[in-house]
Amino acid sequence: MKTIQLNPEDLKEIKAAKQLMKKVRAFSAYSEAGHIDLEVYPGTLSRVRIQDAIEHMLTETKYLPMTQAITVRVAFPDGSPDPNPASIKKAVNGEIVKMIYFEELEIKRLNIYCLILLGGGIFALLLSGFFRSISYVTYFFQEISLLVSWGFVWSSVETFFLNRRNVVLERQKLYRLYIAEYESAPDPLLKPKSQ
Repeated sequence: MKTIQLNPEDLKEIKAAKQLMKKVRAFSAYSEAGHIDLEVYPGTLSRVRIQDAIEHMLTETKYLPMTQAITVRVAFPDGSPDPNPASIKKAVNGEIVKMIYFEELEIKRLNIYCLILLGGGIFALLLSGFFRSISYVTYFFQEISLLVSWGFVWSSVETFFLNRRNVVLERQKLYRLYIAEYESAPDPLLKPKSQ
């Protein structure tokens, strides 16, 4: 049996890799529990900062199941006083309400767009039937209007089932952030709580 001799540099790399995997597993358990870390800078909470915080929270919850409860752990940077999670939640939820309103408007716009495309497709299909009933001279127009009708109908279906779906999912993610629990982080480094 042959023994393998490792030099000290290889041993350091193996230990570093093991420590890294240990940290990844710890963060994975923390993240999968639905925790989001949010660092808030002292001073006024401007609309841009709140929107950035919401985008950060949406990114952090991207891979969590939609049924997962979310806990936002709020901390100020070093040397700042303890944050008030209730005031931050109020500010964030106020902005989420506006974002949900705009998502609702986008869903209505897509619904109207789908109906217009579907109506155009039905009209082109009726026009195709009209051309068919006239004579063989209009066969070219009948085929063109039939192709156009399918194009309109397909665009309507694609918009409704694909484009609209993304907006509805975004709205559901915002709903989930709206009902999230907010708590003060124990320290500004946003470390997970010890068990």
